[in-house]
Amino acid sequence: GVGVKMAANLIKIWKVFSVLFIVLSLTAVKGNPLSPNCSKTQVFIDTDVGSDYDDGTAIIFALKNSEFQVQFVLTATGDVVSRTRVLAKLLTLANLDYVPIGVGVKGTSSHPVYMSGWADDFNLTDYKGGVFEDGVGQFAKTLLSNPCKDIVMLELAPTSNIPLLFSKYPEVKKKISKVKAMAGSIYRGYDNSSRPTDEYNVKICPKCMQELFQSGLNITITPLDTCGVFRFDTQHFQTFLGSSKAALLSLSSNWVYWCTNVSYYTCVPKDGSDVLFDSIATFLMMSESPNYLNFKLLSLRVTSDGYTVIDTKEGSPINVALTWKDGGLHAMQDIYLQYVQA
Repeated sequence: GVGVKMAANLIKIWKVFSVLFIVLSLTAVKGNPLSPNCSKTQVFIDTDVGSDYDDGTAIIFALKNSEFQVQFVLTATGDVVSRTRVLAKLLTLANLDYVPIGVGVKGTSSHPVYMSGWADDFNLTDYKGGVFEDGVGQFAKTLLSNPCKDIVMLELAPTSNIPLLFSKYPEVKKKISKVKAMAGSIYRGYDNSSRPTDEYNVKICPKCMQELFQSGLNITITPLDTCGVFRFDTQHFQTFLGSSKAALLSLSSNWVYWCTNVSYYTCVPKDGSDVLFDSIATFLMMSESPNYLNFKLLSLRVTSDGYTVIDTKEGSPINVALTWKDGGLHAMQDIYLQYVQA
């Protein structure tokens, strides 16, 4: 079909450019990009990259955004070693391989790591930013040594790392100023359904998300109500796939493999992209996000079966991006490409 042919062509193109990208990565970053610059938001990411495509788009968005300084990326749930390998290859091809990454807690269950085959040719020892087997420990150490006040934990995964992080390193809760997360379903479900559902990041480990919600931290979430409707339209997705920038070429290569190896998505670029849930969690960190999203403080409780419900008696105060403002979804597409193509 059209999608398979395009996938084959993109893979051929990527093989030609991949060597050049790796060479360029040696000179792409000037100075020490990890030296904390407290004028920027210090970002620590927790991700289950490797199953769905949107984790990669969110991570690259954070790394390319001039408002942020990403200090560490930690993998979570399932085959965390394969996830870490996917992450390492994604960042290497994007010339963003200066960021240290860590292997997180396996957790009880997860989606398969559909992209593991894409990264089978990548050796973790070749990753320049450093790979830490005790990812949770290094995550905490790096966070606690950061001198800045504006420290954000960007939560893109089922929160399987949270129990260990909070129990072994409780002092991190005093250092984290905010948590921005893709989590939950308040009034809308998948495919913009009018029925709320047990959203994946919550239902995989409800107790883990309960611990995060009850931590007393300043938490803002984008539930399915807002993240579940964000995707690139045809025009923006063609720009995305057709870019010659390293970050987008890395994402395109990753997307080609993903869309040809999952059964629930058909590769038809002319129809636009699939939903990019996690990218909106990154957008929550931007100072301009309130210009495009409507927020409301809700008292939320995570149920034992993975639902996120309003409970004024037993819930925790959570800032929720509930709806998009007029024009917000379209503007978000432009904002994303503006930063990632820079």
